[in-house]
Amino acid sequence: MSNGRTWARNISNLVSIDADEVLVQTQVIATFDPAIDVLITTRKGMIKRTSLAEYNVTRYSKKMKAIKLKAGDVVVSVEVGSAQAIAITTKQGMLSVFSTLEVPQSGLLTSGVTAIKSKFKQDATTGGHFISDQSDLYALTTRGHIIRVDVAGYEPKGRLRVPYQLTTPIKSNPHELLHTMTLAKASYSAHELVTIQATPPVTIDAFDIKYPQSDNGKKFSQAGQTNLTRLYAIARATQFTAVNLEPPIPQEPPPKTAKPDVETKQIRLELEETED
Repeated sequence: MSNGRTWARNISNLVSIDADEVLVQTQVIATFDPAIDVLITTRKGMIKRTSLAEYNVTRYSKKMKAIKLKAGDVVVSVEVGSAQAIAITTKQGMLSVFSTLEVPQSGLLTSGVTAIKSKFKQDATTGGHFISDQSDLYALTTRGHIIRVDVAGYEPKGRLRVPYQLTTPIKSNPHELLHTMTLAKASYSAHELVTIQATPPVTIDAFDIKYPQSDNGKKFSQAGQTNLTRLYAIARATQFTAVNLEPPIPQEPPPKTAKPDVETKQIRLELEETED
């Protein structure tokens, strides 16, 4: 940090990336706990669960293959965590909720299993998430609406069963889902910040995103805003411990204790002996 600015490093300085690759997700990993999973979801509806311990390598400058993709498929979401249930969303507003155990753990070089079967032919998966009773699902639509979903209200079905219809279909100007994410329910009362990545971006207090009265949520994008892509959350600065960046005030050194004058002491003793 210099002059109040934070300097970032390009990811290519840490690991080589091909020109056609796109960064999907970054995660801070403290320990490679085998009880924690990495959940990867693809646009064509594949999902894969791998133990985080599989990613513990000695050379971080060398990239590894996390999933075997089929032709024309791409990764849309990556999530690190653990929970008893998983939620899958699609572009056409479909929502599937099922047990985590329906996605068996697999190694790095596998392609996973089918996550959802949508009733729409031209549909695409927009995200896969670990969910619990203490989390909400937030979805951004192509019309700039945000839908807050209490996933606890949706009974888990089988992984390939008929999914729920999350949004209300509108033929003339439909609400297609662009991106989804999960937040703890406590984020609502903590006033965490939710940002729509767009041109220009817009930031919203999570407390203002209520459970919707209609299936298509509430409009939060601004007039003239373009290139809506995704949502991301930022914790309030007050939740972090303040760090004093000012240089410490120099302290005056303690006074030195005077050393006895050995020569003077010897002369005094000699005088006392002479007088005797």
